[in-house]
Amino acid sequence: MPNLKNIYADNSATSFPKNKSAIEAMQNYLVSVEGNPQRSFAYKSSEMIFEARENIASFIGKNVDSSEVIFTSGATMSANMAIFGILKEGDHVVVSSMEHNAVIRPLAHLKKTKNINLDIIEFKNGHLDVEKFKNAITPQTKMAICMHGSNVTGEVFDIKSIAEGKKNSIFVCDTAQTAGHINIDPDELGVDILFFSGHKGTEAPFGIGVLYKRKWIDIEPLIYGGTGFLSESEDMPSSYPEKLEAGTCNAHSIIALSKAVEELTNNGLQQEKLQKFADIFVEEISKIKGINIFSGHKNKIYLPTISITSDKITSSDMTFLLKQKYNITTRSGLHCSPMAHKSINTFPKGTTRISFGRSNTEEDIIYVANAVKEIVTGL
Repeated sequence: MPNLKNIYADNSATSFPKNKSAIEAMQNYLVSVEGNPQRSFAYKSSEMIFEARENIASFIGKNVDSSEVIFTSGATMSANMAIFGILKEGDHVVVSSMEHNAVIRPLAHLKKTKNINLDIIEFKNGHLDVEKFKNAITPQTKMAICMHGSNVTGEVFDIKSIAEGKKNSIFVCDTAQTAGHINIDPDELGVDILFFSGHKGTEAPFGIGVLYKRKWIDIEPLIYGGTGFLSESEDMPSSYPEKLEAGTCNAHSIIALSKAVEELTNNGLQQEKLQKFADIFVEEISKIKGINIFSGHKNKIYLPTISITSDKITSSDMTFLLKQKYNITTRSGLHCSPMAHKSINTFPKGTTRISFGRSNTEEDIIYVANAVKEIVTGL
């Protein structure tokens, strides 16, 4: 086995390394652009944030209005903003069992405090049953939520088919795992709200997220504060994005995200390359006795994220040995998605998750597969 060092295979948690051009753009902003956007005479800063919003809107979808692109601290804040800002006492919500805790925990809290009627649709073995999901949605359903791609198995779900049965509900989609890897155009998916973090598939820095909503949707602010105008009013502005962007924005990270998605738009998402990585890895580890594989690689579209368990070793020990002996970074546990693990029967021990990114090579993938094989067969 070649002596490869520092193989990073935890891109579902965060991409590594980050986009160099994005980091350079962030640094240049910090040292060259004065002022607080939308305050005083910070014309250049305000102009750059406006252009970044336009750029990110184009990345999301061809018909996306940039005024409906809201900057947040990440996918978790975006999810909370949509859930707490829309749902009221007694509302009916339909949600998949594969969701991240960024979605499940706010809903669980509202079930306790606002008595929302929550229908959790089990994805048996991690697979979507479109008709089961659609049948749970009634004309009175306020919100339907289904993630685009699983952070546990890498399976990409048929969001468009669900959207066809959303009726009067607001259809919310977590694209944290898919943004930067595959197309997330809300018109093509049929979703009303989507959100993602910049630090995953787009390879931007931490601390920046995006919430996109349709123009007809009104969201109550999660945070109240200054917006740089209408300061005489005690209320938040009614216009978007200002209504949901109280306080000073994370300007340098917004600029970095803009540069990262610009490069993705120019160079392509490399979807085929990443799916090939998943294929190679699954093919190699399928030869190992005692390995259980959870992956969406049999689908037409899927992510380079694969979870494994072994009859011979715990997931935590597998992850530890991969790092200690082979310097391979993966992740073990429930990946903040306990219901997903219940759906694939890996709760409460979880899985070892291997997730590849654009910086990986085919040599990396073979090296990781061989390391798993050596660990399992050597026990």
